Amino acid sequence: MSAEIVSIAPATGEELWRGWPGDVEDCVERARRAWPSWAAQSLANRIELVRRTANELRKEADDLAALVANETGQPLWAARGEVDAVIERVELAVRAYAERTAQRRLEMPCRGRARCATSRMAWWLCSARPLRPSRSPPRRSSPR
Repeated sequence: MSAEIVSIAPATGEELWRGWPGDVEDCVERARRAWPSWAAQSLANRIELVRRTANELRKEADDLAALVANETGQPLWAARGEVDAVIERVELAVRAYAERTAQRRLEMPCRGRARCATSRMAWWLCSARPLRPSRSPPRRSSPR
């Protein structure tokens, strides 16, 4: 059995939450079983569902940003930027799909504090990097 995960605020030492790791194999298997029914839905329905998810995240954006700020010790404005980046990835994914297929016209609403993303940021969707699209990767110093 894996050890319990405990999140501690670096600034205060306060416990923020605790929980047990999930079973990765089980999660992957459930996702594989769900894929055929998801793929069978119309594109319009899938877009609507992911946009609804983004809207739910928008409703909780302030609380999510506070949690990220507490967990990481970063300023609230930076944490809010990370939350906004996750929300903005929904429209980015919709737009990227349209650009890669024959479907060239999709509505691109920008709601709340989220910014409309440009298509050249599409690589962030598949990135395993932290959610910081506004930051450039660190520059490596050249050998002297």
